[in-house]
Amino acid sequence: FGSYLTNSVVITTISVAIALLIGTHAAYALARFRMWAGMGRYVGFSLLVVRILPPIVIIIPVFAMAQQLNVLNTQLSLIAV
Repeated sequence: FGSYLTNSVVITTISVAIALLIGTHAAYALARFRMWAGMGRYVGFSLLVVRILPPIVIIIPVFAMAQQLNVLNTQLSLIAV
């Protein structure tokens, strides 16, 4: 039981740290910087469309890429997803 718990805590901690690092930088950039030629509307719409997509639509290509990179059933694939 201990190794399963340790594995889960390590993977969760790394995943959350990476998500926070990328998310805060992206949120700051989107909030502070003005985009030229009205691109802000398109970026916002693109982010909304990605959020609306069901997860199964996104996970199938991710699975195919992980299979090609030979990282299936590894901790790296869990952290990346």
